[in-house]
Amino acid sequence: MKIRFASLIIATLTIRVFALSLGDNINANTIKVQTTPQSVMKLTKVATDHKEYTVTDANGTNVVLVNKSGVVYGFQWQKKSTNLAAMVGSKYESQFAAACANRLNKFNHRFLTIDTPNLSVWQFGLPGGPFQGTMTAKNLAP
Repeated sequence: MKIRFASLIIATLTIRVFALSLGDNINANTIKVQTTPQSVMKLTKVATDHKEYTVTDANGTNVVLVNKSGVVYGFQWQKKSTNLAAMVGSKYESQFAAACANRLNKFNHRFLTIDTPNLSVWQFGLPGGPFQGTMTAKNLAP
């Protein structure tokens, strides 16, 4: 029993999940934290007004859009499943929840369009296929 409990603790501490959200700061340590045996994060594009980091895992790809100040302003994804609530984070949670509550088809998670003054989310996915989408915090975008 002690060995099983210890294995559970070690597994819990070593498994890391994609845990970036809008408004998070990206620094050199972020890539170390997001790169695990299950996923890889790397800088894939440097533009004059932003950077793009790609996180790849068995579930698909997530591109993290970062402004010149090093703050996450958006995401683009193509994955089997997404955790939109985690990507929205606490700073935009209330806007996201209110927009979801006011949608015409509240139960169709395979097609989602949200456009508020500060938040834009678009997601599409066919049954049995991966999701693709974008999320942008307009007030953080370059």
